[in-house]
Amino acid sequence: MKKIILINGYRVGNPSLPTGLGYVAQAIENAGFDYDVCDVNLQTHEQIVQIVNDSKAHYVGCGTMSYEVEKNYELLQAIRKSMPNVIIILGGPHAIAAQQEIFQECPVIDMVIQGEGEEAIVQLLNGSPLQSIPGILTKNSQTGRIPYEFLSIDSIAFPKYRKFDLKKYGNTMNIASSRGCVYNCSFCGAPKFLGEKWRAFKLDRLIEEFEYWYGKGYRQFYFSDSLFVLNKKRVIDFCTYIVESNYNDVVFTADGVRADHLTVEILQHMKNANFKSITLGVESVNDNILKFFNKNETFSQIDNAISIADSLGFDISIYLIIGAPEETYDDAIKSIMYPMKYKNISCSIFSKLTPIRGTPYYDYALQHELVSDKSICYPKQEVYGTNERLNDRNAVEEIWSSLLPAIDKMSRFLTMRNQIKKGLVCLGFYNIGVNKLNILTRISLNPFLSVFVNASIRFAKLMGLK
Repeated sequence: MKKIILINGYRVGNPSLPTGLGYVAQAIENAGFDYDVCDVNLQTHEQIVQIVNDSKAHYVGCGTMSYEVEKNYELLQAIRKSMPNVIIILGGPHAIAAQQEIFQECPVIDMVIQGEGEEAIVQLLNGSPLQSIPGILTKNSQTGRIPYEFLSIDSIAFPKYRKFDLKKYGNTMNIASSRGCVYNCSFCGAPKFLGEKWRAFKLDRLIEEFEYWYGKGYRQFYFSDSLFVLNKKRVIDFCTYIVESNYNDVVFTADGVRADHLTVEILQHMKNANFKSITLGVESVNDNILKFFNKNETFSQIDNAISIADSLGFDISIYLIIGAPEETYDDAIKSIMYPMKYKNISCSIFSKLTPIRGTPYYDYALQHELVSDKSICYPKQEVYGTNERLNDRNAVEEIWSSLLPAIDKMSRFLTMRNQIKKGLVCLGFYNIGVNKLNILTRISLNPFLSVFVNASIRFAKLMGLK
């Protein structure tokens, strides 16, 4: 029986359950083929090479983003050296973006699966002719249309991760309840990588997956969809089911949430169903920058949605992008300072605008000669921090270094504010306003005044004061 080793090459630092690889693994398992799973966040290159070598596998399949892709190339080269005859397959966003150039970047790769891999990998293992398998790209084939429309989403089994070491991925279960993105934000490659058509699993299928993992003991769930709330009725029906079924001990997080999809009604339903956290892409507080990003929503819409979510007590995380053309230092500072407005914004994730292959901004950056070396389009990490390989021809570099102290200061501020808010809740102070909370945070960050504040809080706790 043919065997394949699947490698999660998404280098995210802290291990995060690779949902996409899980779907591919489940398709292989349901088709009756043998496989094993490796993860670059859990194992060294040497350990992975040894696993592949010991398994005598026929195939190795690796998924990769563009960031740190060269490290995955090094791993695949080591595998080829150890097993000269193994067939190496690459998938994931970078494989879609680079297309035929992938074989020049890493000659040890034998083929690429573009788009969704569940059916393609099974057909490959079944021995189907390569030219008959949608999405297969080889060194001698021509790049074709990525075959998202060939895969019926209702036929896909959700992943059960039987060969994944789940205890190493924490106590939160990731659920991807939909695929694709109908928007075309300039900094994002989701439509190219996931498909331009939004396709969602039906409510019954979503409930089945949730209840399966609930039965396995999971109580924290993370929805990783790009557009979780696009179909409001589906979300409301799911939330209603959770409430009416008395799943009172669960906690949900929704990551892919657009502000213009959120209303008081839908946020209230989500709150009732124990959605505690949401993550929104704010990107900028400047409407001109939002237009450049092609967000198709205004800052007023974004701010209104966050205001509603804040008033309902959601824990809110936001994404901000620094470095749009013509963005000034003052523009960026206004975006950096935005979390000061709402007490329940607990985290700001800052990203430097980077020309990642497969995004509209990549084409813009090349057209406007913002980059001269394509290798800089592989950022070292997807979000957070800096990409030092960007050169000084990119306008973002003119302000990024000067903004780092403000970004660091805001990160420390939010960390302290979160701690103070939790402490006040323990003391029974539930409704403190954002202005007072910000003042307490500033005081606590002052080493001289914080001694007095901490003593006062301890005294209030001892006396049972509220």
